Amino acid sequence: MTLFSRIASLVLVAVVGPAFAQPTEKPTISHAEIRDNVHLIQGDGGNIVVVEGDRSLLVIDNGYPEQAADLFNTIMEVGNKPLRFMVNTHWHFDHAGGNDYLGPRTNLVAHDNVRKRLQEGMNFEAFKRVVPPAAPHALPVVTYEDSTTLYEGKQVIRLRHFANGHTDGDSIAFIEPSKIVHMGDHLFANWFPFVDLQSGGSVQGMARNVAAVLAMIDEDWVVVPGHGPLSKKADLARTHEMLTRSISWMEERLSEGLSLEQISEQGLPEQLQSWGAGFIKEANWIATLYASLSNAD
Repeated sequence: MTLFSRIASLVLVAVVGPAFAQPTEKPTISHAEIRDNVHLIQGDGGNIVVVEGDRSLLVIDNGYPEQAADLFNTIMEVGNKPLRFMVNTHWHFDHAGGNDYLGPRTNLVAHDNVRKRLQEGMNFEAFKRVVPPAAPHALPVVTYEDSTTLYEGKQVIRLRHFANGHTDGDSIAFIEPSKIVHMGDHLFANWFPFVDLQSGGSVQGMARNVAAVLAMIDEDWVVVPGHGPLSKKADLARTHEMLTRSISWMEERLSEGLSLEQISEQGLPEQLQSWGAGFIKEANWIATLYASLSNAD
């Protein structure tokens, strides 16, 4: 086993387990309009956006499998109309877990790599968890390599692939003219993000991708994180600053020839510590940075 594989396994044990924990109680699902008939639905999984047109609905992400039926009912409260499209921003089952229940009711849309990962399943050997291959009806039926555009009512939804950030199959959705961007898990509001190294993600790629989005939006945009409250461009810029500072800090430690254990003993600098309030704690973030940057070209 290579150094990267060993460290990646450590990260998976520490991080992926909590990230993919199943809800222990029935989730409370709420919804509210963001603007212009674009709605936010929140439950135990990732944030969900519903775009309501005159005759149909477009949905971005769909949470855990356990909440899929309740989610469908909530979507129908937003607008009792056919689900024309349902987008998966990436393959994780707190965002695409509803595919099995909702797939037969809509047309699933995602990046090529999302279909590939769902179709193949995955063995997380580090903590002995197997994600089985998805059923055919739970796979995206529309995929793309770089980008695609969907239309719902007066809204234009531009889906763009941002490579090797959270995973290797992430899409970010730009909704215009309402100026709403759904970041998927490229943004955990005010928290260290989970970076799925096993699925082709990297901290460097996430920083690069967030910088690219910042250059594409202005202060009028509403930023929907994968997890957490609605945000603004300034909040996304703070996350980018955290990512770049984290990378620079780890690069310095690696240039000193320090081991992961030595770096962990030192701990993060004070200005980064407050970001560990989510499920990615300081030790998890240090291990993620070490693994991601140790594997850098």
